[in-house]
Amino acid sequence: MKGRQEGLTGRASPLNEKGERMSNQVESVVDRLEALKREQGGAVLLFRLGDFYESFGTDALVVSQVCHVGRCSRPRVGWLAGIPYHRLDESVRRLQQAGYRVAVCQQETNEAGERVERWKSY
Repeated sequence: MKGRQEGLTGRASPLNEKGERMSNQVESVVDRLEALKREQGGAVLLFRLGDFYESFGTDALVVSQVCHVGRCSRPRVGWLAGIPYHRLDESVRRLQQAGYRVAVCQQETNEAGERVERWKSY
């Protein structure tokens, strides 16, 4: 069946457009998050995704507690917490007052049509 592959559990696992199992993509994203965390010196990372700034893993636990937002967990990814874009300044202020450094990432498209990450540290 196109777009699905039987996993070890017997359940069908979704495939991406290249035919790779999606779980490999999730692992890649988690690896990228860990690398970014090291690059940003351990700051709480927030990523602009649509109308929210998302945080992952232990950062999500911190964000949910300090900024009073909900959190959820996903298999293979772990904890997630999102801050509405219009509450970014307030949330950064709360995190700083609690003693955390914050790094915010927004993806933009440059003139060549390539995605570029822009980081701002607080």
